[in-house]
Formats: sequence, C-alpha cells, structure tokens
Amino acid sequence: MKLFQALSFVILSPLIFTGVYSVGISSLDGRPNGNIPPHPAMPLVALPADMKPLRDGIELPPYSTIYYFDQLIDHKKPELGTFKQRYMFTWEYYQKGGPIILSTPGEGNAATYFGYLTNRTVPGLLAQPNHGATI
Repeated sequence: MKLFQALSFVILSPLIFTGVYSVGISSLDGRPNGNIPPHPAMPLVALPADMKPLRDGIELPPYSTIYYFDQLIDHKKPELGTFKQRYMFTWEYYQKGGPIILSTPGEGNAATYFGYLTNRTVPGLLAQPNHGATI
C-alpha cells in the first residue's frame, strides 16, 4: 500500500504543481476551466460598410444604415417610458406578403452584423427565394 501511495505521489505531483490537475484555476476567457466549451458566437460576415443593394435598378440605403424606433422599457408598465431601439434592415428581396426574417447576435453589439442582411448568410438565403425582408 505504501508503494502505491508513493507511486501516486510521484505520478500526480507534476500534474498538480504545473496546474494541469488544478481545481479553481479559470481560463483566460472567463470559463471556470478549459474543459468547458466557450460560449457560442455568431461569426462576422465580411462586407464593405458602404455596400448598397440594388432593387429593380434603384439603389437602396447601405446595409450598414441604422434605424431607430421608440421601444417600451416594460410593456406591462408603459409609464416607465421608452428607449431608442436600433435595428438594420433591407427590403432588397421583399415583395408584398413576403416574410420578415429576423436575426440577432443575442446580447452582443449588432452594429457590425449588417452582413447578415445579405444572401451570404442563412437569413438572406431564406429571404431571397421567399421575397422577404431581413432585419
């Protein structure tokens, strides 16, 4: 038994002291340890910020145009007021009765995700054949 304890110490010691077998050491990206996968994120789609779509030969606003509307802070308590909700959209493929395809990067800043309005991504690929708009 003493031989087993001695061998265990010799084998596990380097792991414990180098941090390979450490508990409580977190990874650099905020995960508790490296065995937990990172949070999923939407990849950016490369697209020039001033790229303007065309519809029937008419130039539409650039994909990167940001629009605003007044959003209620709490729909059950409208007296709390509103804030400016920003969004980007294009009606490049839209025809009356077509669907509205919504895509959101979740809690991330959407300012650089205007590439998701195009047919280079799933929302645009859904909108184009179905005559929809992307937001």
